[in-house]
Amino acid sequence: TVDLSTEKFRILGGNTTGKEKVSQTPLERLMIGSKIAILWPDDDEYYPCVVHSKPTNSGHVYHVIYEDGVEETVDLSTE
Repeated sequence: TVDLSTEKFRILGGNTTGKEKVSQTPLERLMIGSKIAILWPDDDEYYPCVVHSKPTNSGHVYHVIYEDGVEETVDLSTE
């Protein structure tokens, strides 16, 4: 079981690989269009956003767009 209180981001829905396995990490399930929420530690709050794009050969770096229109490029392996 994953302790969501320690997770840096959560998958809320939308696109995922469609071939999820219990052993897959949340990062392995992400796709363009996935709805996620990223923890902002200073606010102690998760903010919903959509994975908009992923630069080629970028590891776990994604471009996300938050519900309020703010855009950010984040490394989700460190978020």
